[in-house]
Amino acid sequence: MVIKSGKIVNIEKKFVSSNITYLNKYLESIHKIDDVTIIQVFHDNYKYRKYISGCGCEYTKKFKNNDINIVKKISEKQFNRVLGLSTTIIRKRRRTYLDGVYQIDVDDFEEPNIFTMVEVSNGNLNKYKIPQGFIEVTNFDEYQNKEIFKGFIKKTGIIIEGTDAVGKTETIKKLLLDGIICKDRESSVISANMVFDIPMEMRVQKYNDYLKQTPDIIIFLINNDKKELLRRVHSRKKVTTFDLKTYEYNQLYKETYEYMKEHHMLQNKLFLIDCTGLDIEKQVEKVKEVINKYA
Repeated sequence: MVIKSGKIVNIEKKFVSSNITYLNKYLESIHKIDDVTIIQVFHDNYKYRKYISGCGCEYTKKFKNNDINIVKKISEKQFNRVLGLSTTIIRKRRRTYLDGVYQIDVDDFEEPNIFTMVEVSNGNLNKYKIPQGFIEVTNFDEYQNKEIFKGFIKKTGIIIEGTDAVGKTETIKKLLLDGIICKDRESSVISANMVFDIPMEMRVQKYNDYLKQTPDIIIFLINNDKKELLRRVHSRKKVTTFDLKTYEYNQLYKETYEYMKEHHMLQNKLFLIDCTGLDIEKQVEKVKEVINKYA
């Protein structure tokens, strides 16, 4: 662990990772260089941090002036004094990687809420190829650490599921504006078993077992307008055979939910929202109603 001090230029892009499977696949392809735990508080416009690694602990205070960070190393005593004045902290694990010239910091927040933020710095950021599952929040002031510290992130632990072209990504982007962070699919169980060659009874039993042990809620989005789903699919630059079956998968989500509802297997954690005929704003409002009531 090497902590830089002095005047440091800090230009970066920020992303929320909405799909852990895509994030892990990306991280496996790049080089990891560091792994630390950070405890962070704010006081008198300064950001105070404690870095914990296998090499021990280091402490800093930082003042940000536009794109310049003025960082000074401080003592444990100074940090603990400020820590004692705060009723809130940020605690996060930071994994640092190199992707060519780019530095990739993956912040897994544990307090005051649980979610993952990715910060990209160094190099020409306009040429950075954004990985699948990343949603940019660079220009959202609310996703600065100080706002996260104040509690801007209101809700996490929500999974949005549904067929291709049903509007999952746009819904997730809109919800981010209100501090609601959703996961795009649960790939290991829900999406993996939403296929035609798995019998309904086997699928719903796996879902029921998953719902019993997860703290998350899952929302199925469906759209029964076949023409609209196919129009959205054909508007994409690349269309696969799988994409063309979007309506059939839509019906599979619907039938699976109805079966589980009939057999009392929803565990008060699985919900279905019919988005047929809705524009994105109304679709988001219906999703928010469920989240605010049950999440």
